[in-house]
Amino acid sequence: MTLPFNFLIILKKKRMEIKDKAITCFRNGYNCAQAVALVFNIEENGAVRAASAFGGGMGRMQQT
Repeated sequence: MTLPFNFLIILKKKRMEIKDKAITCFRNGYNCAQAVALVFNIEENGAVRAASAFGGGMGRMQQT
């Protein structure tokens, strides 16, 4: 099954918009985990604050 070409263009554009929003958040001072949480509107229950712990790895050790 092949997808219509127009659908693939729309899908790629949507991915680029998400990527651009994440990059903008990162450049505005959020770490990478916070930027992803903000792009997908995961703001309830302090998820952005919780994501701050994962930006540079656990405890800034650059490890998981």
